[in-house]
Amino acid sequence: MVTSASLAMKATVEELRPLLTSAGFRKRSHTFNRTVAPGLVHVVNFQMGPFDPPGTVEIPGLRPNLYGQFAVNLGVFIEEAWRLGIGAFDTDGPPRTKNWVNEYDCQLRRRVDNLAEDSSTGWWPLDDPGVGPAISDLFQRDAFVWFDRFDSRDAIRSALENAPTGSRAISGVTPDRLLATRMRLGAGDQGRAQELFDEWVSHCRSLARTEPHVRGHLEYLTGFAAEVGLAMPPADQDG
Repeated sequence: MVTSASLAMKATVEELRPLLTSAGFRKRSHTFNRTVAPGLVHVVNFQMGPFDPPGTVEIPGLRPNLYGQFAVNLGVFIEEAWRLGIGAFDTDGPPRTKNWVNEYDCQLRRRVDNLAEDSSTGWWPLDDPGVGPAISDLFQRDAFVWFDRFDSRDAIRSALENAPTGSRAISGVTPDRLLATRMRLGAGDQGRAQELFDEWVSHCRSLARTEPHVRGHLEYLTGFAAEVGLAMPPADQDG
């Protein structure tokens, strides 16, 4: 159904389209893709705030009303790590591929912050006539700079592997050590993948001593290791 909000979202996307097209992005609906290497894709997605059904009670800070607002999501898609994700191991047979990447498919993910909004940093008002120029400026100063940090597999691996063992700061979603493990496996570097995997398992075991919910993740890691040919490190080698 066409609404004033959906029309405003379409107009905002079209206003920013020339900037993204000139930077090498292709558009499909509210999502843009830019392939920087085979299987390595930069993604920009414009997300409309949902329309809450009648009777929904807004709770500021917990359940805000986001209708009439939108967010700008960024992502970097790494095809081999995606194939080695949960439920997509497929180590036998032809590798999976994707012709188009959605933001939720990405292994590195973040949102462009609206620094002018103290209470809702990731959301922008659709009815603000200055929103297009503001986001265009942030693409130049922030989003494109972030994409430049991750314009090659070597750059991504270096950032992931130099992060603290328990970090999720680089990926924003997946533990950085686990994503680095998948990338090394995708590159055929089984030895380095095993080292990174050992570090992550040891870290999780240390957390599980006081945080029982981590045990479920350790069970997942056991299955993951069996699927991709890694070994679970002996518990007695943990620090």
